[in-house]
Amino acid sequence: PEDPKVPAVAKVAGFWQALQMQVRYMPAGLHDRVYACVSHLPQYIAFHLNDMQDDLHVEGEREALRRFLRLSHSPAGLWRGIFEANKDFIESD
Repeated sequence: PEDPKVPAVAKVAGFWQALQMQVRYMPAGLHDRVYACVSHLPQYIAFHLNDMQDDLHVEGEREALRRFLRLSHSPAGLWRGIFEANKDFIESD
C-alpha cells in the first residue's frame, strides 16, 4: 500500500479526513484491477454501445440506455490513454 508517511499521500489523506471521510490504502496493482472493473470497463462498453445504439432494440428501456450512454460523451482522447495504460486489466484472454 501507499505509505501514509509520504508527504503527498499524507496531504491528500488529510484532505479527505477533514471532510469526515475514511481513508483506506491499497497497493497500486489492486487499485488498477478494481478501477478497471468499476470505472474503465463500463466506460469502454459505453463508447462501443454508443456507436451501435440505433441497432439496439431496447423497448421500454430507452431512458436507462440514455443514462448509461452519457459515459460515452466523455473526452475520447483522455480515455484512450486510460484504456491503453490499463489494457491488461480491461481485456481478457
